[in-house]
Parts: sequence; structure tokens; C-alpha cells
Amino acid sequence: MDQRADKVYRSPMDSGKNSCVGYLARLPRPDQHGTFLYACGIHAMGLQGVIHFVENNLAKLYEEVRTRRFSMAIECDFAPEGHQVTATRGLTPLYRHDEA
Repeated sequence: MDQRADKVYRSPMDSGKNSCVGYLARLPRPDQHGTFLYACGIHAMGLQGVIHFVENNLAKLYEEVRTRRFSMAIECDFAPEGHQVTATRGLTPLYRHDEA
């Protein structure tokens, strides 16, 4: 759920499409000593999409957020045969947590 935009995202896979949604964030550690990178998908393909997005956008992500906290939803497309990720894109803006 994108609370800033008040929008709920669901996986297009659930409707038979070859795309899925994932989540990427740098969050505070539970012990409050630093941060950690968190990645997940609604389905396994969503996580693969997040990994693909990071692999292909790492320099830009770092340029935008450095080591600050952020979060964003990512959508990926994948090939029906072999389930290889073919494209990824930000589904939400890159939200900087220090701007909330």
C-alpha cells in the first residue's frame, strides 16, 4: 500500500499477466544502529524484479539517496517461458523517509 498516494497495489500475476510487484527500501535496523536494505515481492517474481531493478539502477539509486532511508514499489515484466525478468520500472516515486 502506498500510504502517501492512498493506493493499493496488487500483483498482475494474480490476473494471469506476466508481471509482478515488489518493494525496495532502506529501513532502520530493529536495534536502531544503522539501516538495512529490504527487498520483497508479492510473489517470487516480484523479488526477482526488485533485484533486476537494483542491478540496473544502482548508481542512480545511490546518487539520489546515498545512505538515507527510502522506499518504493517496483513493477517487473517477465517472459512467460523461463520466467526471466525482461523489464522493471518504479511503480511509485522513490520516497525519501526524511521528507515524510
